[in-house]
Order: sequence, then C-alpha cells, then structure tokens
Amino acid sequence: MPDRLPKLIHALRDARTPLKVLDALDDAVGPLHVLSVWYVPNGNSLEGGEIIYHHDISKNFRSDHANALASFGISPARQLSATASLPFTVSEARRILNPVGRDAWVFDLLQDHRMRDGLVVHHGRYVVAYYSDKPLNDKNLSPELRMALELAADAVAYRLNELAVPKRRRKRIRVVELTDRELAVLSHLARGLNVPQIARHLQLKEPTVRTFLNRAKVKLKAANSTHATVIAIKRKLIRF
Repeated sequence: MPDRLPKLIHALRDARTPLKVLDALDDAVGPLHVLSVWYVPNGNSLEGGEIIYHHDISKNFRSDHANALASFGISPARQLSATASLPFTVSEARRILNPVGRDAWVFDLLQDHRMRDGLVVHHGRYVVAYYSDKPLNDKNLSPELRMALELAADAVAYRLNELAVPKRRRKRIRVVELTDRELAVLSHLARGLNVPQIARHLQLKEPTVRTFLNRAKVKLKAANSTHATVIAIKRKLIRF
C-alpha cells in the first residue's frame, strides 16, 4: 500500500467526480476495500451530511444502512469518529464502546453483510470508511499500513474539497518555498519514519526535527503533519 500512494495522488488529480475519487482510492488500498465517505458540512457535527458509497457496495447494504439510521439514529461508532484524534478499526471501536442493544446496530449491520472489520479515518469534513473481509490485527494492519491508509484518506478528503469548490472561486496556489531540511523531514515522514527515526537518519536532535516540521506545516497551511505530507506529495515537492 505505501508504494501505491504516489500513483493514488496522480489518479486523484484526474478524478473529476466523487465516485471516481472513491474508485481511485479503492484501487490503491490493497487488502482493504472502500465502503464510503461521509461528508460532514460542519466538521465534527453529527447533524446532516451526505454518504457517498463506493459503487461496489450493494443496494441491500445501502437500504439496510438507511433504515437503521432512520430507526436508531447516529451510531456510537460514528460519534466516536467525531472525537477520535486517530483512525480506529471497527474491532477497536467495539472494544472501546462495548455496545449493547440498539447501540450495537452498526456492528450487527456490518457482520450481516460479511464485513468482518474496517478502519475509520476522520479528516476535516470527511469520514472515510474502509472495510475488510477478515478481522484486522497487527499482522494484516501494521502501523505502516495504517499510516498509509490514513494518508490515502487525507488525500481523498483534499481532492473532494477541491471538487466541492466551483472553479471560478478557486484561488491559485501560491508557490511555497521549503528549505532542504524541511523537505527532507517531510520526505522521511511520508516513508513512515517517526521523529526519533528521522532525527537519527538526518543526524539532528529531535527538537530540531520538530522545528523543521512545524515550519513546513505553517508554510503549507496544513492542519497536522499528515496533512502537510499529503500537500507536499500532491504539489510534487517531495517524492517517495
């Protein structure tokens, strides 16, 4: 999966509709599949929004999902996505929430449709949901794969945001000048290294690495380190 991210970036650039965006993502995510993207107009709000399903998701699932939402309301797992700072699997959400009765409806729905597990990534106004035919664990969902799936979801959110803005209102992206050190830190971050590993590789102190990373985030107007990496890849400032 990590080696497919540059190809995904190119595919997203050519995707002109939300459904094409989901197709590009599904082609890149390897052992997982794309379930849907939930558009949330007001960021962390649970009110309103629109669900875009991948075209492979059956009509039966869509109908069952819509009926369950109408009957039981927003699931605790969806509520968790509004407050969680990191992506989480369906299995992890079940352990955290320990749902019973009506609160378990979304977990029952997934099981009924043979979706054994999944990963939920919340980025800005979008919640990207992957699903898996098998339970996810440390062997088939390594930290590197989890980070790659998060980066992929962030890139999708970025592209969907672009498509949502009328062309006549889009602002020209100004040229951003990053130093060699800032680019090096972002490049290593994109390859899955953490701050201590980057510091050792570049023979720098960890606070210095964090300083370069923070400067890059400010220059790119990124919400976080992951967002900065996605922007840098998309603008071809770095490659990996």
